Amino acid sequence: MKKISGVVFALLAVLVCSCGGPVDHVEYPGDPVFVDDAQRVAYYEITPAKCNSVLAEDVLVVCVDTVPTMQLPGTDLYVPYTQIEGSLNQFPKNYNAPILVYCAAGRDSYIVSTFLAKSGYTYVMELKGGAFAYSSQGYVVN
Repeated sequence: MKKISGVVFALLAVLVCSCGGPVDHVEYPGDPVFVDDAQRVAYYEITPAKCNSVLAEDVLVVCVDTVPTMQLPGTDLYVPYTQIEGSLNQFPKNYNAPILVYCAAGRDSYIVSTFLAKSGYTYVMELKGGAFAYSSQGYVVN
């Protein structure tokens, strides 16, 4: 009986683990940060190294500083974090489009990434530590 219940438990564990993550992406771009109690809505924290590779891809790069002081190469959009709620019309209609959000140090991008994830965007990436962390790793900022 113990052997059967162990097998059943193992099968259930495999079934639960195979249900997928918070979104349907095959590979997470970074560490998921869950923004709801059910843990089905998340954005992804990415490192400066991952950010550097993401910048070479087709991604919307958004600076959310109130006064942009450091710009990542290829920044497409400036939306101060204080104005994010009224600026969703500037974001892609495709809620699965990749979006990279950053600010100088990471606090403002955390706020915006959480808001975008709760608004339905499934592939939001936040640069952990912001542009300061990116530049401190030797990557070029403007």
